[in-house]
Formats: sequence, structure tokens, C-alpha cells
Amino acid sequence: MNMLSEEKGDPLVAKIEEIHHRVISLSDLITAEADSLQVIQEAGEVRASLDELEKLVFERFSRECFLSAMDKDALDVGDLLVVLHRLFR
Repeated sequence: MNMLSEEKGDPLVAKIEEIHHRVISLSDLITAEADSLQVIQEAGEVRASLDELEKLVFERFSRECFLSAMDKDALDVGDLLVVLHRLFR
């Protein structure tokens, strides 16, 4: 994991970094034409991590706060969650 997230101790940053690592791993498996079972298992791990990220986000930012804080960062995080959710449905 990134030193920055470990220093801050921010679970959201740590989870995003974990997801990033898992997505890269999944991409590598697909590029290497790995065994289908490996690809499916890694995709499942990505999906589980995305679910955990979603829970962390909504624990930190209540739905009302999240929707009322429509600055650029909130929109970017919201857009990212929507895209990732659709990707791994």
C-alpha cells in the first residue's frame, strides 16, 4: 500500500489503493490470457472490495451530507462509484 495512506490511516484511501492494485492484477490476468477461473476469482475480489468501499463512503458521509456537498470532489467520487458499480455488476 501507499505510504501516504498508511501515514494518514485513512481507510478510504487504503481501500481505493487496494482496489487499484486488484484492478491492475485483473488486467494483467486478462492480458496474459490466464485461466478463466483465476480471472473470475480476481473479478470477484474486485467486486467485494468495491462493496466495502461503498460501505466506507456512506459510513463517512451520510447520504444527506454526500448529496448536499456537491462540490467537484463529491461529484468525482460519486461518478467513480457509479462507474465501478456498473462495471462489476
